[in-house]
This record gives sequence, structure tokens and C-alpha cells, in this order.
Amino acid sequence: MRGLSVMVFLLVCAGLFGCRHSATDSAENPAPPDHSSDRQPADPWKAAAAPVPAASESETAVSEPGIREKTGSVRTGNTYRTDQPPFETDAAALQKSGIRRLDGRHVVLLTDLPAEAVHDIPGLVDRLYDRLSRDCGSPAEERSGSVFQAVICLMEDPERFRIAGLFPDEARRMKHGRQIGYRAWVRVQDTDYYTRHLVLHEFVHVYMTCDVLLSDPAPRWFAEGVAELYATHQTSESQVRFAVLPSSFEGFDGWGRISSVRRQRRNAEENGAPVQSLPSLAQVMSDQPVTSADGDGYEWWWALAWMLSRHPDYALHWHNMCQGRSGTSVRNSPITVNGPLSGRLAADWLLFADTLCENFDPDRSFCRLAEHRDSPSDTLCVQADRSWQDTGWDIPAGQAVVVECSGRCVLRTTTAPWDAGPDGITLEYHRGQPLGRLLAVFVAPDGISTRFPAGRSAVLTPEFGGRLWLQINDSAASRSDNRGEYTVRIHRP
Repeated sequence: MRGLSVMVFLLVCAGLFGCRHSATDSAENPAPPDHSSDRQPADPWKAAAAPVPAASESETAVSEPGIREKTGSVRTGNTYRTDQPPFETDAAALQKSGIRRLDGRHVVLLTDLPAEAVHDIPGLVDRLYDRLSRDCGSPAEERSGSVFQAVICLMEDPERFRIAGLFPDEARRMKHGRQIGYRAWVRVQDTDYYTRHLVLHEFVHVYMTCDVLLSDPAPRWFAEGVAELYATHQTSESQVRFAVLPSSFEGFDGWGRISSVRRQRRNAEENGAPVQSLPSLAQVMSDQPVTSADGDGYEWWWALAWMLSRHPDYALHWHNMCQGRSGTSVRNSPITVNGPLSGRLAADWLLFADTLCENFDPDRSFCRLAEHRDSPSDTLCVQADRSWQDTGWDIPAGQAVVVECSGRCVLRTTTAPWDAGPDGITLEYHRGQPLGRLLAVFVAPDGISTRFPAGRSAVLTPEFGGRLWLQINDSAASRSDNRGEYTVRIHRP
């Protein structure tokens, strides 16, 4: 009866997560043809499972600061996690199918790739388990006392796994990866990094859903965002880091999330559009994916998850959602689209999406709201080492305002210092404008304007009503060695 209940459970869960990842910088892998075959698949599930070895010393997690210090586990209310189906394989049947098995503490990896190409993946998954346990709380115990363990099929030729009985029909519609209960399937990608990324992504789904599954599922933006967040990793000979924001293109081949955001911003700027093609907070948190020219919008779910996990005003709330790992914990959070912090978060999200880049500096690039001002009549200072800065003024649609700017700042003080004024330095440009030029944007909850090159003096007329923000033009990765400020006066014509 237990075997029957497990099978019913897996079938019910078939639609829970169908990850359709977009490898924006590499070619899509086509779906496998649905070959018919008269051969009966070998039964790889009959023999007793091989014992799972304990992790070696080299596989223990490297110490790494968490997103936030723990404030106590937010329990889901479950005494036990969902039953974990027993996993048994026939080694001879696997070998005959060209499939090998690699075991870690918390993962069984079945793959048709050469062992030397994937030998590090089980240890990498075990380290991710340790990080998730620290940040998101440990899963509840299983009734039988079994150790938490996911089974992941990493497939270069999915047909091999179908013939071996390891690739059920309900998982074959996936583009890149799919998770059902404690099992997941991943297609081999064009780059080693993105292949590992997808394996880690699906493992996060298994981890985050094992306590609740269909009883209280988290909304898709959170489920995919947290999986993308932790799967984005960086390895070296001495350590592995998860939930990173890439510092450069190198080492993240095929991932392409930031590149996709950058392309969508550039398209709006080059076409002279008054509004940037950036999705609002409500769009990102909706039940449907935010589609983009590059794929299914995974870049936006990842970007929002990274921002919430790092922003000093939201990180604790994000931590509590991750600890809860359920739809209830997400819906009750202040940082949902209907939560009490949604107004601030909507603006912060759009300003973050506008400046997102490799090596983004959160200390100088996360924005702060200013006190509301009834009319633009005072002067204010715009600092060179900070990103977008709030003027406090809400400007109605079609209402012209005059921006006048004076002062000097020094950019790149630790390398080749450049003295700049409000019109910027025409020897170097960032996003089509001279470095150091005063820029302006208008931000509403549902959209952000393209950048206005304000410079020394400009008349700005927004096409929609919104808050006026200013910055000295530079990359969000390069402000730490800027010094100085501009004095800005804003008034009506």
C-alpha cells in the first residue's frame, strides 16, 4: 500500500514545478523526440540501494556569512516532512543503459555523462544543503528516519532514461529542468556552469517543498526566485559560494540573467521610449511569468530575490519567508505586493532594476526614500558615491520642472582621478551619457521613466506622474572611489 500511495503522490505533484529556464547567452536545447519503442525498459529499481557514504572532510561547507543572522526557525506546523519514497537501483541495469550513479549525502545523481565531468556535483549539492539548512531552516524529520536525499537525473540523452524507466511522461514537457517531489530531471546544457546551475536549482525546489508540497505551496515568483538565488554559485579551489551576484561575465557562462536585464533597458533607451521596459513589482509577483525577449522571465525572479535578500530594509522579512518555506509565510510577509511595505518596495525594485549590473555595490546603490515635499522649491545635494537619490518631490504628469545644478566631484580617485561638473566628462560614457553628468528619472509604482540627461540646466516634463530621483552618472559597480557632490535647485518654470 505504501508503494501505491507514493505513486499517487508523485502523480498528483506532477504539475507543481515545471521549470522552463532561459539560458539567455546560449542556444536552447530542444525537447527530446517522443520515440516509440517495443523494448521493455530494464527495471533499475529492484536491487537494494547502495549505502550512502558520509561526506568527506573536503565536502563540508566552507564558512560563509548568511544572508541574515537567524532569529529562530519559522516552523511550517508539520511534525514530519512528506514521505520520501525509497530509492533502489539495479546497478547492472543502469550500466547497460549507459547511466552511472554518483552518491552524496543528500543527493543521488544519475547521469549519462562521463564520471570525470560530474564528479564534483554531489559534493556541491551537499554544500548547498548545508547553506540552505542555515538560511532556510532544516527540513522536518521523515517518519521512517531516513536522511533527506534528492534523486536527480542529469541527462545528455533523455531517451536513455526513458528506456530505463527513469523519465516519466509527466516530466518530459520540460525545457531545461523539472522537479516532482524528491525527484528532478535536468537536461545537459552547452556550458558546464549552467548545467551545474540547473542541478542546484532543482535541488532547491526539492528542499524548499519537502515539508509542504501541495498542502501550502509558495507562489511561483518566490519558489523560482529562491531557487535561482541559491543556484547562482561561484567555485574555486578553496571554497564555494552560493547566492552570489556575479562580479564579471567570466565563470558564469550560459547564465545570462544580468545580460537579459541590460538588453531590455538598452532597447528602451535606444528606441527613445519614455518608459523603461522593466516589469513592476506587481508584475514580477504575479502568478504568471514576466515574459521577455530572452525567455520566461527568470531574470526578474532572480533579481527580486537577490535584492530582497541583501537590502537592509527587507532582508529580515525575506529570511522569515525562507524559514517558513510555505505559501502562508510568503502571503503574510510585509514585502508582498499587498503588504504594508509594498509602496516603498515598488519604487526600490524599479530603481534596483535600472542600475543592476555585474559587481553591483549594495552599500552605495540601494536607495533611500526622503521625506515628502509639497513643492520643488529648495536646494539639495546629490552625492557622487551614491546611486539614485530621492528628491522627495512628486511631479504630476505633464508638469514641467526646471533642474539647475552646480558644483564639482572627483571620479575614480584611486586610479586616474577625473574632475567632473554637472555636464559630465565626454572622454568616458556610461549608458550613452558622459560620466559624471547629472541624470534624472521619474518613478511610479507601476513604472520608471528612461533617464533624463539633466546636466547643468534642463526642463523636465514627465509623461506620467511620479517621484523625481537624481544621480551623478556612473556604474553601480564603480562608486566606492567617487568623492564630492552637486548642489541642485528644482523649481517650476
